[in-house]
Amino acid sequence: MWFPLNTHFQARKRAVTIHVSKENGESVEGAEVTVEQISKDFPIGSAISKTILGNIPYQEWFVKRFDATVFENELKWYATEPDQGKLNYTLADKMMNFVRANRIIARGHNIFWEDPKYNPDWVRNLTGEDLRSAVNRRIKNWGRTSYGFFAAAREIDSLATLFFNDFNVVETCSDEKSTVDEYIARVRELQRYDGIRMDGIGLEGHFTTPNVALMRAILDKLATLQLPIWLTEIDISSSLDHRSQVHKSLFSGLVQFAI
Repeated sequence: MWFPLNTHFQARKRAVTIHVSKENGESVEGAEVTVEQISKDFPIGSAISKTILGNIPYQEWFVKRFDATVFENELKWYATEPDQGKLNYTLADKMMNFVRANRIIARGHNIFWEDPKYNPDWVRNLTGEDLRSAVNRRIKNWGRTSYGFFAAAREIDSLATLFFNDFNVVETCSDEKSTVDEYIARVRELQRYDGIRMDGIGLEGHFTTPNVALMRAILDKLATLQLPIWLTEIDISSSLDHRSQVHKSLFSGLVQFAI
């Protein structure tokens, strides 16, 4: 599950005054007003996979509860180009048709991942210019150094919402490669280059024991970037038993952020 955070941790509600009048402008006293919410401004989403295709009960269950989604694996490089030069977006296209038909927001996941096990075998064997050419072709199929990735994506689709997504930033402070200070430094560095515009902060949330105080401090620090903050993934470690997973549920901690 994933959703955006209000970086100021305020309740998203306010008083509304409704004036009812006739066609001639005369006020109507004591009118009964019924309000029906037909859409939400605060997206709450969940990942889906190819198993949703053709599964009507699953589709109906999903549409009733979520207005945003991300594909688990169907857009990763190994899924769309398992063999060099042979592109296959069949499953992703079918999933996107379902998403669009139900007016659900979709977040791309992901164009590149540094972990070798999430890349096709043929990519792992490339080096130098061959690797650079393969990377550039994939960017173009989706629409160069880290700066080049964002610039190329922006050039291909100027309306794309680009996030800098990372993990172990909000979960812990023990990963020296993913500290909040390191994250902020990398975003600042990207922002110094022409053609680079970051639209949001993406934080994965893979927790064992959520530390609410730590999360509050990290989110406050990230808010200094003045960018929307999205929790792009949320889960509690499967190494815990079900009772412990519920007890340590991150959701209870996140509710505190909104009030």
